[in-house]
Amino acid sequence: MLPTATERGQYNQLISGILSAKDASVCSQNLLSQYPEIADDIEVRYYQKSYCIVAESKLHPTKNIFRRSWGYVIIADDTWSKLDVYHSAPHFQSDLHTDIEAVMIFNMTRSRAVAINGASRFAVQDGVKSPCITEYYAADASHDNRTMFFVANSAMLAHQGASCPHEHCAFIQWHGMAAGSCPDANVFVSTGISNSHNTYSLPGLPANKIVAAFNQLGMGVAKTPKESICNLVAAENVFGRLINGVTTANVCKTAAASSGVTGEFVHIEQEPSVRAEFEKWTQIINSAFPL
Repeated sequence: MLPTATERGQYNQLISGILSAKDASVCSQNLLSQYPEIADDIEVRYYQKSYCIVAESKLHPTKNIFRRSWGYVIIADDTWSKLDVYHSAPHFQSDLHTDIEAVMIFNMTRSRAVAINGASRFAVQDGVKSPCITEYYAADASHDNRTMFFVANSAMLAHQGASCPHEHCAFIQWHGMAAGSCPDANVFVSTGISNSHNTYSLPGLPANKIVAAFNQLGMGVAKTPKESICNLVAAENVFGRLINGVTTANVCKTAAASSGVTGEFVHIEQEPSVRAEFEKWTQIINSAFPL
């Protein structure tokens, strides 16, 4: 199920190439001839003259799932997208509806790209734990750097480069939590760092802007670690660590240093009651990143 190192390398090159392409014609099945290790499992399709979709092409022979469970990526044309905002959802099954939510909000806000993980965190039988961060399951894409989900997000980060102005750029990862997981908040938004970090005092921080916009709509209560004792701060999220200055090789074993936190990573935990509010979340993202 997990891709090999060669497959990951070619998938990274594929996503990077599509993101960098100036001509939409690059988005076709012909592109896969350059990536023989993944060509048999992947299809590339141009959709509605706006998006390039990279998805699996083959179902499992006996189960109603895709054979490799790699997930999919949708990349918007530069001419269509209005925001350098990248969305992702790692837990389509256990964090119910967050995959649909991420795609809907990507589309409705005209963001740059979205990555959806294809495997449940419980997909590996017998509860095998990850060698990356050992208290988590092997297929948990938030905590393992061997998944195509991590590869796709890494390619997006590399494409955006060092310039990600908080006015119109962020990497938003959508999660779901059980009601009461954060007793004082319906939505908990963090940057992958603990409650005491001074970044949460910056008004232009994407996490703070999203919290402020959410609270203005009266849907419930959103907080950052500055106001909440909730411990779901995503400090062990491997993509969050990567954005916050840890190298790919070290994201499994090294926490982000306070000095490396940029605020570009936005980790949103939501109770079930707010996950299907796509139009309101669109308002929130548009308010946080006005055109």
